[in-house]
Amino acid sequence: EAGQEEQEELHLDPLEDPDDPDARGKTYQTESLCMNCHDQGLTTFYLTNIPHFREIIISAFRCEHCGYTDTLVQPNTDIPTHGVKYKLQVTTPQDLNRQVVKSAYCTITIP
Repeated sequence: EAGQEEQEELHLDPLEDPDDPDARGKTYQTESLCMNCHDQGLTTFYLTNIPHFREIIISAFRCEHCGYTDTLVQPNTDIPTHGVKYKLQVTTPQDLNRQVVKSAYCTITIP
């Protein structure tokens, strides 16, 4: 019975209460329509906060019937009306060993 309660908890909607601090770091799953074969697949949502960026929702879809997969990263907060400019000074090749998380509207230039 305890395992069944945990399974029900995983099927909560992460957007139901965006101010719930307990929602961060948990995964939520729901059945979704596969856009490839139109059968039912499974979408997993993960709510997390990226420091110095924003809170995001990562969703991963997988269809067991046809093998189709899709991953999407969406902001869970409002997009600011004004942009931000970050400047990175590279002094060693190791400075370039970074992962960059950017919005869909971001521009990165390397002179």
